[in-house]
Amino acid sequence: MKLNSRAFAVLAILAVAGAVLLAGSDEALASNMGFKENKQIFPKDGPPNNGKNLVALPFHGPYQNSQDVCDALNLGAPGSGTTCRVSQINAGTGAPVGPDFCNAAGGSFVLLAKVSVIVEECATATSGIIVGSHAPGGTVSVFPQDGPPSNGVNHYPIPFHTTNANMQQVCTDLGLVAPVRISSINADTGALRGPWFCGGGGAPPALVLGEGLIIEQLPPGPTPTPVPSHF
Repeated sequence: MKLNSRAFAVLAILAVAGAVLLAGSDEALASNMGFKENKQIFPKDGPPNNGKNLVALPFHGPYQNSQDVCDALNLGAPGSGTTCRVSQINAGTGAPVGPDFCNAAGGSFVLLAKVSVIVEECATATSGIIVGSHAPGGTVSVFPQDGPPSNGVNHYPIPFHTTNANMQQVCTDLGLVAPVRISSINADTGALRGPWFCGGGGAPPALVLGEGLIIEQLPPGPTPTPVPSHF
């Protein structure tokens, strides 16, 4: 199929816009096959939450189990000294999923869909390429806290190619209002980004590409919410 000059120009602008708007601390590139990101993983070498990486996997990708994540991010390759612990949290029950110590025999677990992966206790820094895409529409479930400590602690993987730039825009897209709070973790330092209370005043924290969000304090009610706007 041939493209006229106007159509070609529009496609070129969209491609550039996607690449620019997705620029962050990690690099992401758009293609006609989806998105890919060079995701950096920080080691544990300091205060609490230092080295606690919340990795936002794409909603659609090749990752079925924890060992797929280990392989993609080069976690625990023999002789590398980077052996890490991979886990998730089931926010509906508060139960942990895993952990899997990368390259430990028999440790792999099936990943929960649309839930960030926790990568922590790495001995050294590493990185790898994450690939995937997001289908338009659909829903994601966020759960209220009504039981054990981790129940209602939603580790939400913001889409790689989101049009949201900050935490309040995520609140708006997901239909979340006070007293819901959103935060994230700077794994390099252990510092918390936020918390941001949906609908609050001031300047909401900016999103960091590929970093999972923590959504808490949801009021009782239906859990499915629309997937945030994305390219």
